[in-house]
Order: sequence, then structure tokens, then C-alpha cells
Amino acid sequence: MKKWGLRTGTVVALLALALGAGSTGAVASPGRVVSETTQVIAEEIIDPSNSIKLTDAEVRELMPIDRMIAAGKTVKEIRQYFPEKTPAEIKKLQREAELAPKPMIVEANCSLSTEFYGVLRSDGSQYCYAYAGSTNTYINAVSQLCPGNNMGRTYYATVSNAYYWSPWRGPVNPLTTCYRFSVLVSVYIVQIA
Repeated sequence: MKKWGLRTGTVVALLALALGAGSTGAVASPGRVVSETTQVIAEEIIDPSNSIKLTDAEVRELMPIDRMIAAGKTVKEIRQYFPEKTPAEIKKLQREAELAPKPMIVEANCSLSTEFYGVLRSDGSQYCYAYAGSTNTYINAVSQLCPGNNMGRTYYATVSNAYYWSPWRGPVNPLTTCYRFSVLVSVYIVQIA
């Protein structure tokens, strides 16, 4: 990771709504860069055993149908949490979502500093967030969280469609310290204190 120009103590958060964007290049866009070096704390792996499993009601609250549709969930996956919705109703909502205008995506530029809260994909691309708060996103194939100079957590799902809040992590020293997931996950919310 490159050294960035934020002052120590700056709290970093997220202002993005990245719906499924992924990249594979060395520098894919201002918000995504391939990590040059990371330090993984092996004994601090993030997995369901140290995360908070959400109840179906909490999943419905944090992932309403429109968010599930935006994240590309299938009718079957949506009906797991919203069984009262018929497949026809869900497909109608999916068609409406495809036609709706998409909001602008706001991300921090990962190449500016290692102080940002980073979500690292298995292909090495990274999504970075700045300033305290919470934002909806969709990042698949996530392998690591790199809190930088922030305390943050993510709302994520495993391939088995179970949803969790990761443990709060950060700030870290050195700033290139990252925490690895035990499996690749999809991240839906990034929250920074």
C-alpha cells in the first residue's frame, strides 16, 4: 500500500454505494488500487465464530428487498428472508430497479493514504472509505479488511447466505495491517466509528 497524506487521527469512513463493481487492474480507478504490501494478523482471522450472526429480522432490517436486488441476490435468496413475497413480485421489483437511476458512487482514493478503511478483494483490488459513518455497498470476493487509522467493521455474507457483523477492528500500527476472512465474503455495509 502507498503512504497517504492524511493527518494521524483522521477518522475514515464511507460514502459509497458500490453496487457490484469489481476490478482487476493494477490501478483500476481512483478508488481501487492493487495492494502492494499488507501485513495479515493470522491469529486474528475474521470468521463466523468471532462475528455476530444476524437473525432473520435483523437481515430484513439491514438488507431490505431493494438492497438484496441491488446486490444481485436471486429470487430464491430473497425469498429466504421475505417468504411472503411471490417470485412474480420480486421479479417486478428487479425490473423496476434496473430502470431506476443509479446514485453516484463516492469512495476515498486508495492511492492517497494507508489511513483509509480498506476492503481488499481476493484479486488485490481495494475499496477505501473515509470519514466516520456507515454506507451501503456491495463488494464481492472480499478477503481482508485493512482498518488503517480507523475503528470499523463490515456487514458481510458468506456463500451460504448467512449474514454477520465483523468484529470492530482498528486503528492499527503499522497502518498496513489487515485482517483476513476465513473464506471469501461479500460486503454490504461498511461502518466506521
